[in-house]
Amino acid sequence: MNLDSVIDKKVDALDSHVSQFYEWLPWVDGKLADVPSGAAERKAWLKNATQPSDEPQVRASLVKWYGAEKGNAAKFYERSRSANMASSQMKRASANYFRC
Repeated sequence: MNLDSVIDKKVDALDSHVSQFYEWLPWVDGKLADVPSGAAERKAWLKNATQPSDEPQVRASLVKWYGAEKGNAAKFYERSRSANMASSQMKRASANYFRC
């Protein structure tokens, strides 16, 4: 799912969980020293951390659902997994979920 239009809202929401995103999770990942101390710098760091690595199969899916121009231009996106549904049910659900 392309998040470009809402990434700042998502980062604002994540940013409100200070102990999770700036203390606990970085500590667990061994990256606590990488977390900036200033508020603006922290948000920029968090936004950068939410940027996914570009996986060809995910990019292909973005192109499938959003078209070549929007799919290839997406900077922030999330992969989602669906419950085990019959193929026809999945196609109908996806068509409604990924309206362009």
